[in-house]
Amino acid sequence: MAALGLVWVWSYSQHGWTPDEYHHEFKPLMRPTGHKFLKRWDVRQELGITSEQMYRIDQIHQQRKYEERRLREARLSWEAYEQRKRELARRYDERQALTAQQRARLFQLELQWNGALSLVNPEVARRVGLSAAQQSRIREIAAAAAREAEYSLKGVRKHEREFQKQQLREKVNQQILAVLTAQQRAQWQRMLGAPFSFER
Repeated sequence: MAALGLVWVWSYSQHGWTPDEYHHEFKPLMRPTGHKFLKRWDVRQELGITSEQMYRIDQIHQQRKYEERRLREARLSWEAYEQRKRELARRYDERQALTAQQRARLFQLELQWNGALSLVNPEVARRVGLSAAQQSRIREIAAAAAREAEYSLKGVRKHEREFQKQQLREKVNQQILAVLTAQQRAQWQRMLGAPFSFER
């Protein structure tokens, strides 16, 4: 793992989806991206990820988890811990193993995977051209829906829970898109790229 110490820092502002730091507040509704997403067979097939690339992806992921375990043992303040964790997410990002073309398509797939909820991400919001007021409104909608999902789905069986979560995602998707102007919605559609049918 020591060889991974020189992993270069990923420039999220230029290359797409930022780390999962924006997912925490909306976790009850957000679908996982990152390593779990790249491990999906349908995603790997769509991107044309080779076995060598997958090995590299797993290496980077393992190194990140190792560093995060060390971080938890450091007994930092909550603010320092969160800051350091974000730094690790940027330094050890699995997308480093992909080509530029693969990264571009991955970005599109991640947007399709989470739908308009992706707009809680400041970088995605910037690309669509959202104002600060629009971003604030979208985060309010997403946060309210996440709270609803967290409390209303407790004790619900897994199959039924996933069905209800999907219904809630679709409702939130419509609410968020209603915040956008026609021009912004057109830009959002362009960013999604060619439609992809994810396997269940």
